[in-house]
Amino acid sequence: MKKQIIFCLVFLLVFNITAPVLASNFNPSAESNFQVGADDDNGSSDSDTAIKVGGALLVVGGLFYFGRRYYRRSKAGDLYDEAQAYASRGEWGQAVEAYEGALEYVDDYEDAKARLEEARAKAEIMYVELGDEAKEAERFEEARRYYQLALRYHPTAFRAQNRLDEIEQNLVAVHYRRGHSFEVQGDWEEAYLEYQQAYNVNPNYQDLADRYHRAQSQVEGDITSRALIFVLNRTGQSGLERTFINALQSRLEAKITDEFYMIDRKTIQQIMDEQGQALSDNRDRNLGLDIANLVGAQEIIMGQLINLDADSNQVTLEFELEIIDVEDNSVLEKIEYEYEFAEGIGANEITRYMDRLAEELVEEEF
Repeated sequence: MKKQIIFCLVFLLVFNITAPVLASNFNPSAESNFQVGADDDNGSSDSDTAIKVGGALLVVGGLFYFGRRYYRRSKAGDLYDEAQAYASRGEWGQAVEAYEGALEYVDDYEDAKARLEEARAKAEIMYVELGDEAKEAERFEEARRYYQLALRYHPTAFRAQNRLDEIEQNLVAVHYRRGHSFEVQGDWEEAYLEYQQAYNVNPNYQDLADRYHRAQSQVEGDITSRALIFVLNRTGQSGLERTFINALQSRLEAKITDEFYMIDRKTIQQIMDEQGQALSDNRDRNLGLDIANLVGAQEIIMGQLINLDADSNQVTLEFELEIIDVEDNSVLEKIEYEYEFAEGIGANEITRYMDRLAEELVEEEF
């Protein structure tokens, strides 16, 4: 309201000062007087008009400046008083917001800066204590909200950040257990919502990523689940296939795509360890399909390392992979690849550079 009053006063002042000047400039009788008067009177008349207009603008500018300054200090004062009232009642969050508002209008208003820091510290203490009480009662969602408020009002608070990190890890476990319970019941929509909340905080928790993507696939229906089953090693260099599989799995999991997600490698290995006697003795497509059915994969990836050429100064690894549709046992894609390691890298060193191979392979073929 004060702002509107100041605007009206300024407008009236401008009108009262400039209206007579403008009226005299456009008065017909004045124009006839100029015509019959001496020519040298024109110069003095124009000069007087310019002085009057300039003076009017100067006065208006000054009034606008001081009016705006008065308005901002008035708003700062009102907010400062509100902050003081909040602080006296122990409502430290609202006090922080009011002190911040006062400083937005006048950045050096009285002792608002010092009082703001005090209010922030007390807001942190208050909300951390409320969060601790909620956590003790196992109301983890409520505790998290309080810790978030503590950080909102005191963003650099170390204790509040630690508390929030701890409670979010607790919530990951809670949402994971809930999601697993819904999954067992076959309620995939609820399972997906629970897994999603846990995944957003810590995607590396146990086998959460695998369960989250599986639930996502069930709910959205258009994301294919893939499993990297095994790669045979025919190169003669022992252990090369394990390094290859780990690098390829890691790169495929990291690939951002709406077409497929990778089932966690630990899940595949666990099935192979637990079901070993019941599965086929031969590492062939039948074994891959059996594992796929056990882990819920719609597509599987299998292949072989065919040849490792280390005769020259540049080592070359030749391999092939197949992407197989589990439902109809058909080959969707066959990938034949030959990778040349950098010159000077010996055959016994290539495991250290397998990540580069996998990165290039995934980028070009997947």
